Amino acid sequence: MGYLQADFGAGNELSGKGIGASVGVAQYGKDLIKLKQILSTLYESSKFKPSLVAPGGFYEKYWYERLLQVSGSGIINVLTHHLYNLGPDSDEHLERKILDPEHLSGVESICIK
Repeated sequence: MGYLQADFGAGNELSGKGIGASVGVAQYGKDLIKLKQILSTLYESSKFKPSLVAPGGFYEKYWYERLLQVSGSGIINVLTHHLYNLGPDSDEHLERKILDPEHLSGVESICIK
């Protein structure tokens, strides 16, 4: 039978200011609607329906709020964001940070803003 495609992502770090490239929130939302339509057509006769995972970028409150307004309900199955609170992999204190619940809990301030 082969492997099932569990989900589809729409770009990488294109939200907000992006990293080298970005897509405006209105365009990104419209693109997600179109991608969801394409997936619905492709998997119309399938019992399995893959999830749409987006945007996979840095969290910017306004951008994320606007994305959900533009795309509407039922488009994004999994809302994602990237987080780099542990620093580079070369950090000699990386293991300590990973095992420190207080350090890991500090990321909540990103979403509270």
